[in-house]
Amino acid sequence: MRSPPRRRTCRSWPSGSTGWSRRPRRWSRPMARARPSTKRPLPPCARRATPRVPSPSLPGRSSVRPIPFCSDADMTPFFRLAAPALALSLLSGCVLGGNAVLYPLETPTGTETAQRRLYVSSIEVRDVLVPAYAEDSQMQYRGPDGGLVPLPDAQWAAPTGAAITAELARALDLASTASVAAEPWPLSDRAAVQLQVRIDRLILNHDGRFEMGGQFAVASVDEVVREFIDRFEITSVVAEMPASPSALAAAYGDALAQLRDRILTRLSR
Repeated sequence: MRSPPRRRTCRSWPSGSTGWSRRPRRWSRPMARARPSTKRPLPPCARRATPRVPSPSLPGRSSVRPIPFCSDADMTPFFRLAAPALALSLLSGCVLGGNAVLYPLETPTGTETAQRRLYVSSIEVRDVLVPAYAEDSQMQYRGPDGGLVPLPDAQWAAPTGAAITAELARALDLASTASVAAEPWPLSDRAAVQLQVRIDRLILNHDGRFEMGGQFAVASVDEVVREFIDRFEITSVVAEMPASPSALAAAYGDALAQLRDRILTRLSR
């Protein structure tokens, strides 16, 4: 029986042929992989400022001591965002101090009559818009020269626009048969109408005359009622001048009660 032919390798090729060379191949030793460094790199500010200070224990040698100071360009985004808020809080604490008394904006008690029956079932009160000079929580009045004078150590308990929105929604809900809430509307079904109040005049004059004027509009997305816009001008008198914070808060509450009655009268026709 004939044996199978032997398999030729690179070493079995005869000399002088064009096959593989008889010179053995040299294999290089694989290089070891470099392990990643576990040391955290220094911040750029520390790498830039690395003064060499002679070490007291080893004379003649020097040790590197990075200066623990970073410029504004090297600060992390968190500190860049937190720095203005921190500065504002410190400034407000210095200006206002800790002796400011907070006054809530409330309609006077005892002015609610029997609940009025309205032709709408639900009302959504949008955010009340107030003039720019009245947006701040600082209580103020207009002096004889026409400038706004802040009352010392007296502030509203909430920003004026937010306080008027919440108190107006509360007053309308208590004095009518409709369900009233400030935006955002808490139910899944939309409200029957939306009430938008825009105040363009809200100021107490130096002679004790308080003025609040603007417009209120009723809009209906589903066309449940006819939409309209009405203008209002409300004036009251403050007997105590210069006005005290409690007198100014009472004037605001009385004007807000008159605005509530006008809105209910318009929606009950």
